[in-house]
Amino acid sequence: VPQLVKGTKISVYPNPVVNKTIQLHIHNSKAGVFQILLISSSSVKQQLTSRHIISGESIQTLDLPKGLLPGIYQLVISGPNKHINTLTISVL
Repeated sequence: VPQLVKGTKISVYPNPVVNKTIQLHIHNSKAGVFQILLISSSSVKQQLTSRHIISGESIQTLDLPKGLLPGIYQLVISGPNKHINTLTISVL
């Protein structure tokens, strides 16, 4: 699982993504705002959301855009300390 900050881990479920809904599992995070961006394989960027996360553990449910085509995407998450985490997701 990629690291966002020391001790903080983020994972996405399910992957591959079905029904255009994902859950972000954030473990051992600092409190603050997380920015979430989606980048397509053709480098088109789309801001999904920003979420205020309390410290500790959090599960966030995100709805992907309804018109999103199947394919491979990068989910870019930046935390309150400005570190960036990139996860690859497959949308069916």
